[in-house]
Amino acid sequence: MPTPIVAYYRVSTQKQGRSGLGLEAQRKAVAAYAASQGAVIMDEFTEIETGKGADALERRPLFAQALRKAKKLGAPIVVAKLDRLSRDVAFIATLMAKKVEFVTADDPTKSPFMLHIKAAMAEEERRQISDRTGTPFMAMFLHCCPVQRAITVHLRLLRWPGWKADLTLAARHAALPDPAVLPPISNPPSQGL
Repeated sequence: MPTPIVAYYRVSTQKQGRSGLGLEAQRKAVAAYAASQGAVIMDEFTEIETGKGADALERRPLFAQALRKAKKLGAPIVVAKLDRLSRDVAFIATLMAKKVEFVTADDPTKSPFMLHIKAAMAEEERRQISDRTGTPFMAMFLHCCPVQRAITVHLRLLRWPGWKADLTLAARHAALPDPAVLPPISNPPSQGL
C-alpha cells in the first residue's frame, strides 16, 4: 500500500505566484520524491506568503491546514526544499520540537542535525537576498531624494543599530558621500524620539 504524503508549495511574492515557474518546479520535485518512495500525494497546499519570521505560522493559514491534514492522515508534509517551509531557524526548530513530520524532496534525510544546518543556511540566504534587494532600493531613494543627511540624522537619533552600515552600503551603491564622514549631531535629545 502506498505511503500517504501531504504536499506543500510556497512562493514569497505575488509575482512569483503569477509566473508559476517556482511552483511548477516545486510540484515536479515533490512528485519525483513521491514516485521514488512509492508514496501518493493525498492533498496539496499552495501558498503565496513570506516564510520570514518565527510567527510565519500565524500568517500562513494554508500551512496550518496542511499541518492538520497531515496529522489526520498520519502523513508527513513534503516540500521541495527546506526553505519552502521557512528561512527561519527558530521556526524549523519549533516544528521539529513539536514532532511535526516533514520531508524535503531535495534531501529526504531526516537527520535533526542536518535539518538545523540547512535551516541556518536558508536563514543566511534570506539575509543575503534582503541585502541584495534592499540596498539598491535604498540607494535609489537616497540618490533621487536629497535628504541623505536628514535620514542619517533621524537614524542616528533613533539609535538604529545598523544605521552606519546600511547607509554606507547604500551610499556606495548610489555614489553618495559616506555617512561616516558627516559631522556629528549637535545637541542630540537625551531620550529617543
